[in-house]
Amino acid sequence: MEQPIWFDTVAEGELTQLDQAPDGSDPTDPGASDPGGSDPGTVDPGPADPGTGDAIYSLIGPDAQLFTIDPLTGAISTQDWFQPSYDDAWDVDEDHIYEVTRVTGFADGSPNLGEDLFYQTQPDGSFGPMPQVDPLMALLALDATATIEDAVPEDDLEEDEPQDLVL
Repeated sequence: MEQPIWFDTVAEGELTQLDQAPDGSDPTDPGASDPGGSDPGTVDPGPADPGTGDAIYSLIGPDAQLFTIDPLTGAISTQDWFQPSYDDAWDVDEDHIYEVTRVTGFADGSPNLGEDLFYQTQPDGSFGPMPQVDPLMALLALDATATIEDAVPEDDLEEDEPQDLVL
């Protein structure tokens, strides 16, 4: 019966004999050379993609103390003691816009992700997330007849040059 012999390099040109394989497996175990085991239906999933493992959520930002977050789902709600009101702005700059960042941290050590969120209290007393708006679309929405010429002073326009809109 043949048995494998395992060696490890301890210094340049020096080997030492090991009692087991370098990966810790027993070389006499018939399933040791098959990482999936002897069951052909077993598949080694390999390393997980970064950022796809278990996530933990947290909140940061100037108004984060007014909210809670479920660390497993990322669901955000107001603190039990906080009742949003248009008559009494609790946000840091008192503009009725509550700014928080939902931070997603990953157990696999991937970089954290941040999502800036804004909640607003309306004059009618309603409270909820603000829709995310493209700045150019917001500018154009102010005046349905707005054109690029309206955004750039007339003396800066040249007929032969393409124009950039500066916000």
